Amino acid sequence: LPENCIVVRAELEGFWQLAVQQQWQLAKHFILYPNPWPKRRHIQRRWHGSAGFPLLPALGGTLELRTNWHTYALEFAAALHYAGRQCAVAPLSVAEPLTPFEAKYQASSHSLWRCSADLSLE
Repeated sequence: LPENCIVVRAELEGFWQLAVQQQWQLAKHFILYPNPWPKRRHIQRRWHGSAGFPLLPALGGTLELRTNWHTYALEFAAALHYAGRQCAVAPLSVAEPLTPFEAKYQASSHSLWRCSADLSLE
């Protein structure tokens, strides 16, 4: 990994809260596969439906969500829009998958999607 890269494995909402409290500004962050909670009644368990989601824009930087579920990407983009940030949803084609899930979905011919947003404050 580059020297300016940190890989963190943590409970995400708690991490977001601590990072915002410490006024961290991230250059780039990702939300990657697998897609959480596909049932309609579980919307609050998806990242964009969680209580911690309002913290995400405060972290700044470029955010990229990758998914094989188009609806999930569109929902995430809508949530960012309601949070005052714009998010572009586009098909994703990758030469080198970032995760085993991405490799698995790509190998099984799933459509992959990217939702990218600039969370920097203007």
